[in-house]
Amino acid sequence: MVFETRQRPDPDDQKLQAPDARMLADLAFEIERLERDFRALFSPLPSGKKLSLIAATGMILGVFFPWLSLQNAPTEIGLTCGGAVHFFLGIATLANIERRIEKTHDLFTTRRHALLDIVIGLMAVLSSTILLVYYASLRSDMHGAMDIRFGFYVVLICSTLVSLGGFLQFTRGKVV
Repeated sequence: MVFETRQRPDPDDQKLQAPDARMLADLAFEIERLERDFRALFSPLPSGKKLSLIAATGMILGVFFPWLSLQNAPTEIGLTCGGAVHFFLGIATLANIERRIEKTHDLFTTRRHALLDIVIGLMAVLSSTILLVYYASLRSDMHGAMDIRFGFYVVLICSTLVSLGGFLQFTRGKVV
């Protein structure tokens, strides 16, 4: 019986060298700059805009998550089974937020933008509700062979949060 012997790695080999301190310091510096820029972006925003921004981003990402799964078929993502509406509503919300961030408006214009967020969120919730009823009827017709996956519920929750963010912006954070 012959055994193979492994050679000991050469300590001077460049692949085996630990990263030097300068590279780690540069990495730490870039992470600190990214964190500072991120905080500078979000710190001047009121809570309603922050909530709408995060919820709209979650709504856009949620359409790429699994929405439906059928027995003996691949799982469907949201874009292929009704989530395109939510994708475009999320883009519209981000565009509305960007317009509000870019310019300082008077109270009337700020409230108009907040109402637009509320309407967009309500449209997304209504669309989600219609899809939920439709999927439930399909599921009963298929005798339980179809499951609604977590991506659908992520979009539904984020749609509700877009409306809530618009409401917070409309009331200027004073919810009684």
